[in-house]
Amino acid sequence: MTGQRKSVKILGAIELFQTRFHYRQETVFNASTYLSFLEQLARRYRRQGAILIQDNASYHKDRDVWSWFGANRHWLEVHQLPPYSPEFNPTERLWQYTRRTGTHNRYFSHPTELLATLTRVFGEMQSHPELIRPYLASFCCPLCPFIYARMYSVFSGRQPHQGKSQHLVARIAERRETEFPKPIDKAIFKNGEQVIGP
Repeated sequence: MTGQRKSVKILGAIELFQTRFHYRQETVFNASTYLSFLEQLARRYRRQGAILIQDNASYHKDRDVWSWFGANRHWLEVHQLPPYSPEFNPTERLWQYTRRTGTHNRYFSHPTELLATLTRVFGEMQSHPELIRPYLASFCCPLCPFIYARMYSVFSGRQPHQGKSQHLVARIAERRETEFPKPIDKAIFKNGEQVIGP
């Protein structure tokens, strides 16, 4: 629409184990809509437990959101990304894929056209996870996401809400060593300190 900026608000999350993409369309980003998205995720993961790694959006740090985390800590462990670290956020890779396959260099005359394109792209991600798996390869090293989760907490200075941590650690280690047996051969550094590597 000429002279107007129209956008669609999408909350998204990716499960690295099975490359399972979750999303929710909203009209605004705030604590209330994020809590609705968390409830959506809870319906899928409450029984098995999960580690959630989130960026530093203001509504992620809302008091009501962290109260919800506290009430759900028996199944959910939460970690914050370091500030200004999109390279550590696998969901950012999915937004890159969305732009490349759906929205880049395209003009949408009406928000419904944009929404239809996003629905198509997201549906393809969910139905054919092999399409996005190459975008997530760097996040699938042995013990990931546990190593990353611990690293995030170290750099953010925030203690995680720990849930079924030991059980999840064992599951992650077993799964990652089986699926990605090649050892890490490159060190990853942050602020001059080695955080992952040989």
